[in-house]
Amino acid sequence: MNWVIKVHIVFIGIVGLAAIYSVWRAAYHTNRLVNKENNMTTTAKKSRELADTTVGAIVARQPATARVFEKYRIDYCCQGQKTLRAACEEKGLDVVSLTNELAVSHQRADDSPRWEERPLSELCDHIERRHHDYLREELPRLAELIDKVIRAHGQTQPDLLLLRNHFRALRDELEPHMLKEEHVLFPAIRQLEASRTPHRFPFGSVSNPIRCMIDEHEHAGEELRHLHELTNGFQPPPGACPTWRVMLESLARLERDMHEHVHKENSILFPRAVALEGEIRASDPGHAGRVVK
Repeated sequence: MNWVIKVHIVFIGIVGLAAIYSVWRAAYHTNRLVNKENNMTTTAKKSRELADTTVGAIVARQPATARVFEKYRIDYCCQGQKTLRAACEEKGLDVVSLTNELAVSHQRADDSPRWEERPLSELCDHIERRHHDYLREELPRLAELIDKVIRAHGQTQPDLLLLRNHFRALRDELEPHMLKEEHVLFPAIRQLEASRTPHRFPFGSVSNPIRCMIDEHEHAGEELRHLHELTNGFQPPPGACPTWRVMLESLARLERDMHEHVHKENSILFPRAVALEGEIRASDPGHAGRVVK
């Protein structure tokens, strides 16, 4: 009789364990469904938030996303104030698909400095060393390349003459533009950050030269767009000689660098400088400020 009781006890134990396992499994799958729904809700919310964020702000937070915007010819520098949704509407792109692609780009390793968190003086130094020095070296080199290609092919390719005109207009815009930044605007930004006190600059608020710089960025951007269109996106035509191909590759690199360059100024440096000056004035409204000559 004892063995019968023991069998019953074991059987009851097995049934109990099976019941507990069934309850646990049901709870587990329920939690998975809830978590999945929560994740989907969170993802959808993030996608909506990203769609309503300006493209300039997106690249400022995640520099790797610039590659995606370059791919779809979305201007994140001169037109960085547009929202992602507006940019997609202009290009006829699906905003959900693009936000997903941007999310993937976020996951890629990117060791670019987060310039929205670095000192303004450091960003000014970086722009001068990385972008201004590059332009001073590359613009004369490109001018020589274009002239060389025109001498060889200008009679049969009249668009090359138009290309040279737009390149010269771009160069004429950029060379004095860099001097204004290096000798007027950037020193003022450095002084504001170093002293954290109000300044009376000859040009008034830093927002005044900043507006001028943004306008000049727009003009330079127009010339870059002309160069892009005239060369069919910097694609060499059939039978293009090696010098012609080098010229187009160099123009494409110039365009990429200018996009990155202008983005750092329009979407990061300039807004932060204006905000810093506003904070300084708000903290000491009665102070006339130190005169800066």
